[in-house]
Amino acid sequence: MILLLTFALAFAFEVQLVKSEFASESERYGFFVVPEVVELGPENVTGQTFSIAVIVENMSYLVGVDVEFRYDPAYLDYVSHTLTMPVEDFPDPISPSPYPGTLHNPPLPLVDQMTPSTGSYWVAFATLGGPSFNGSGTVFVMTFRVRSQPALGEEDTVVNLDILWADILVDVPHAPDIPFVPWFDGTVIIHAFAPTIGGSSFSIESKHLSSWLASTLLIVAFFSASCIYFRRRHV
Repeated sequence: MILLLTFALAFAFEVQLVKSEFASESERYGFFVVPEVVELGPENVTGQTFSIAVIVENMSYLVGVDVEFRYDPAYLDYVSHTLTMPVEDFPDPISPSPYPGTLHNPPLPLVDQMTPSTGSYWVAFATLGGPSFNGSGTVFVMTFRVRSQPALGEEDTVVNLDILWADILVDVPHAPDIPFVPWFDGTVIIHAFAPTIGGSSFSIESKHLSSWLASTLLIVAFFSASCIYFRRRHV
C-alpha cells in the first residue's frame, strides 16, 4: 500500500518514512483510535449508534497517510464515514475527535474503500505539491450501529477496533531511517442487557443466575404457601 503513495508522489517529493524530529519523548506520536474505549449498556443499546475517529498526533512535514482499519461486523453495523482531509475542508473538529482534519490542499485521494461485509476500511490520501501538515489531525470519523447485545446473564461482548496497518509520507529530504510509525487500537464493550427496575439497572452475572432463580422461586413458593394457609385459616 505504501508503494501506491510513493509512486503517486515520487514526481513531487523526495519522500521517506520517518518519525518527527518532531515529537518529543513525552508526546504521543502515531495513529490512535478515539475514544480508546467505548462502553455501551447495560440498558438496551441494540440499534444505538455511536462514532469513533482515527487520528494522528504530533506529526511534522506530513504529506500522506495510509491506513487499514477493521471491526467485527457480527456485532457492529457500518452506518457511514467521513474522510476528514484536507484540513481546509474540515477546519473544525468532528466529534469524537478533538482535532480538525489532516493534510493540506491540493488533495490527492488515492483509496477510500469501505467493505461493510468484512468490516474493513482502507484509506490512502496525499497532498499533491501543497504544504506539509504539522501537528495533530483527524484522518476519518466512522459511525456504527450496535447489531446485537448480550442477554441478561451472558458475558459482555468486547469488539476490537483494529488499525491493521498505518504509515505516513513526509517531505523531509535525507531524513534518517527510524522504526515504523506506531498505531494504537480501540475497543467497544457492549455490556449484557439489564432491565431497569425503579430507575436503576438490574444485572446478574451468569455464574450467579441459577442460584438467583432458585432463590426467587423459593421465595415465590413460600409466599404462595403462606397465602394458601392464611386463606384456609380464614375460610
